[in-house]
Amino acid sequence: MLKNKTAIVTGSSKGLGREIAICLAKNGANIGIHYNKSYKSANELKGEIESLGSKTLLLKADLTKPEDAKNMFSVTYKKFKRIDILVNNVGNFLFKDIDKVSFEEWKYILDTTLNSTFLCCKECLPYMMKNKCGRIINIGDASADKVTANIKRTPYIIGKVGVLILTKSLALSYAKHNITVNMVSPGIMENSTFKPSLEEIPIGRYGKFREITNTIMFLLSNNADYITGTNILVSGGWKL
Repeated sequence: MLKNKTAIVTGSSKGLGREIAICLAKNGANIGIHYNKSYKSANELKGEIESLGSKTLLLKADLTKPEDAKNMFSVTYKKFKRIDILVNNVGNFLFKDIDKVSFEEWKYILDTTLNSTFLCCKECLPYMMKNKCGRIINIGDASADKVTANIKRTPYIIGKVGVLILTKSLALSYAKHNITVNMVSPGIMENSTFKPSLEEIPIGRYGKFREITNTIMFLLSNNADYITGTNILVSGGWKL
């Protein structure tokens, strides 16, 4: 399905990002494995993906820094001569009362959720325009389309609300270039830091990585050519 295509998955050395990268590789894509500090995990993933027959490139970058983001895409394009898919998965989490959040924490969370997504999209889009096609998928949060108080996740949720607005804005701007931009918003996953009781989740269980990767694969398929600017909740009814 993705044979000869090149994908970059940010934050792909661990967790959901790792599962997304493996899923794309199983479907034939060459993978840019992004990491910042987790070299060992990223290198292990490199070996696993190459055993599937896909080519890889390790990409060390602090995506809160414009030059790092610019270099990551430049290096990838130089190696693979194309960038078809970008999955913006990076986004650090903070569970803390808003009145106890320092400015440094506030800025860091916004940098890793919203600003890193903006920088990656900004640097990636010119390469996609060269190909006259592309798919960008931003990882959101099931709360992102609800403008409500959230005293323990305030900077994180503000960042994800910003990513949703960015997603829609880019989708509108780049549709004429055959580039789609969508958002996939997980609910409470099995590895989530914050877990409400199962009674609060309508389906009665936590989400699995494969449910996110299945949604991403649909958005990358030809069946989703006409879908852009949308936000798909994969949350089992959480936050409806």
